[in-house]
Amino acid sequence: MINILLCDDDKALCKSFETDIREYFFGKNIEFNVKSIYTIDELEDNIKGCDILFLDVIINEQNSINLIADSGKTLPCQTVIVTSYPGEIYNISHISPAWYIDKVKYKKEHLHSALNKCLENISKAQRSKIIVNCDKTKQVVDLRNVMYIETQNKSIILHFADGTTLSAKNKISEIAELGGINFQQCSRYYAVNFDYVTAYIWHKYILQDKTEIVISRKSYKDMISQYRKYLEI
Repeated sequence: MINILLCDDDKALCKSFETDIREYFFGKNIEFNVKSIYTIDELEDNIKGCDILFLDVIINEQNSINLIADSGKTLPCQTVIVTSYPGEIYNISHISPAWYIDKVKYKKEHLHSALNKCLENISKAQRSKIIVNCDKTKQVVDLRNVMYIETQNKSIILHFADGTTLSAKNKISEIAELGGINFQQCSRYYAVNFDYVTAYIWHKYILQDKTEIVISRKSYKDMISQYRKYLEI
């Protein structure tokens, strides 16, 4: 079951999106629920259990992206940004949207492309759990929740988005490889999850909690090129 939430103050657009969403999922024979809400206040009450969110940038004259960023929270679902102001599209990288839709140029095919990407990401995320070797146990870890990994002595430390950590005996290169395109071993001692990178400066990534992770100076250009390509996927 895929749960879809539309958050936009344009009720006519929501109705149109609902029609196109139903056509898409009926055609693929996938079970789904779709619901429209029209204010930012409703978002917090309805986001739990949401798999795909279509989010308008400006809702009742409030900038939803800025409010989310200011709250320090991340959205727990695949997010498609919807806007009438294409210039805003370039200010949304810090919430890592799966896709964006320009209302002015909207066609049904745009929504279907967005849904294709979201379902692809959901499928990848379902394969994100791995087993790591702790002291006397084998611990199941969801790599989606790992912000970065660091090497300490003969162990690695996994740093999670909720602030917790886990020590394991695996090699950092092994975990980074299992993380697929989301992860990059950016130096001998660090690997990052691109989903949590919000900026970069010379030889450092900056994560959403303001942690700065060193990037290999020797490979800096190649590392940043890889990150930029990831954002374009």
